[in-house]
Amino acid sequence: WAREAYCYYAAENGGPLAPLRALMPRCAYFDSAHSILVIGFLEGVNAADAHVRVGPFEGRLAEELGRVLAQVHRTPPPGCFPRELPWVLRPLANGWQASARSRFLARFHGLAAVARALEELRDNWQTNTLIHGDARPENFVFSRPFEVRLVDWELTDVGDAAWDCANVMQYYWGQWASVGTAGPEAWNALAMALRNFWAAYTGADDAAQRLFARATRFTGARIIQSAYEQFVSAGAW
Repeated sequence: WAREAYCYYAAENGGPLAPLRALMPRCAYFDSAHSILVIGFLEGVNAADAHVRVGPFEGRLAEELGRVLAQVHRTPPPGCFPRELPWVLRPLANGWQASARSRFLARFHGLAAVARALEELRDNWQTNTLIHGDARPENFVFSRPFEVRLVDWELTDVGDAAWDCANVMQYYWGQWASVGTAGPEAWNALAMALRNFWAAYTGADDAAQRLFARATRFTGARIIQSAYEQFVSAGAW
């Protein structure tokens, strides 16, 4: 929890993350010796649950996620973060069979096209942006009145902005995939949600289309990581 506690401290005390103070919950207590972190209670609903209530591709929610993420990425990154790759992009190390996560990832490394794609993403990874690291809709909390908080900052790092975008985008792709026999209506709804998110995130940025292509490729890697997380949670494929 030390990295997350640092983020709260750096935001609450006029430190390098002060521009993000309004997006963070309040840190009530941190005990580094016993790894205890207590944050203030947030009364609200996360974006994934909000989508359950109003529809899986609701454009206004997608726009709000883009707006919040853009604010995170505009914040100058401190120099104290380790600049680590997401685990799904790391090469398989010696002795990988000992780890359930590595054994899962090895299934995808066994597919030549996927292995090449993961290698290209790893080789093109950038370390020039403050990223949340786990910007899934579940970590965006909507509170009254009209406030948004971003929680779970333990994976915050200096890395690739496209990875944070992929964390959001994989949610919408997952919703589309869960439809089963998705027709044109579901496809158009997915496309609209992604457009709304991207427009709020990039504004009129001339490089937006190129970044969107990168974020889409990273989304594929994030879907693999999400599949493992669901596998661990459910205990089955």
